Amino acid sequence: KMNLRDGFCSVKAGECWLENVNIAQHGTTGGYFNHDEGRRRRLLLHKREIRKIGQAVARDGLTVVPLSAYFNARSCLKLKIAVARGKKLQDKRETIRRREQDREVRRQ
Repeated sequence: KMNLRDGFCSVKAGECWLENVNIAQHGTTGGYFNHDEGRRRRLLLHKREIRKIGQAVARDGLTVVPLSAYFNARSCLKLKIAVARGKKLQDKRETIRRREQDREVRRQ
């Protein structure tokens, strides 16, 4: 099980790291062989991709977020990431207002 909800990617020293993602420990292995659930994980990207993502984050103030994770045909874990812009304060207030209105409608 993976929790991508609060995760983000950062570019440091020419490497891309997945941070703040919780990956559950294996249930069938002993405690010695298990991994730390919340540790940073390095993403394998081409140098060109890392440079492009790093420039977008540094120049435009964008954030790199994980969208989904899946296993390919060779049983390798793949992660879809996106470069996104955060919400402004006005947009956050509008979203909260809509959410509260929907909640009131469901109560009635």
